[in-house]
Amino acid sequence: MGAQFNWRMGFFWQHGKTTPPNRLWSTSLYTKVLIKGETWAPFSTVTDLVNGWGLRYQPDLYLLPQAIGKGTVICSAYSIPTDLSQTKIDVYPSVNGGKTWSFLSTVASGGVALSNNGETPIWEPFMMVYDNQLVMYYSDQRDPAYGQKIVHEVSADGVTWGPVVNDIAYSTYEHRPRMPTVAALPNGQYIITYEYGLGPNPTGSGAFILTYYLQPPHI
Repeated sequence: MGAQFNWRMGFFWQHGKTTPPNRLWSTSLYTKVLIKGETWAPFSTVTDLVNGWGLRYQPDLYLLPQAIGKGTVICSAYSIPTDLSQTKIDVYPSVNGGKTWSFLSTVASGGVALSNNGETPIWEPFMMVYDNQLVMYYSDQRDPAYGQKIVHEVSADGVTWGPVVNDIAYSTYEHRPRMPTVAALPNGQYIITYEYGLGPNPTGSGAFILTYYLQPPHI
């Protein structure tokens, strides 16, 4: 089983400085924890150890419910250079409850970090454990058949990942499902929730509709 920690809740926030000329945030990720239900305090920092780009946007913090590979708590970190020319989802585990972090693997790599249809980035990682494997969901624009789709890859050790499996992909190219989260329900079903970008738009619902599917587990 994963290690037990004496803090009750943790989150990541992005801390950095604006950098001319692009005025984009070039940052590390900082962890804060809730201590005794009363105050938030800084706890640790996750930094880019391999790309020289920094980490920004959409980190996912996951406490492993069982031992898989190296580490007890994992950060899936999104790495992009200042010029936005590439995108990577990297895995940073911690073996001491999130105090320090090390690079473990790159799950996926994509193109320029622009959300226009026709570009090829990846976005928005989300992790869970299923059938003794680590599962990484993310939004994927690399397939020319879809403006964007939601996919996942699996790993038995956090090092080797694949294959890419489609989870949510619409036949209309312009539709953009994104930001997946997945959870197990008490009845054995799984639920996936996501934003349905540029899809059917009921009156007053906006351009990104919160959508979900219920289904038996089938990863």
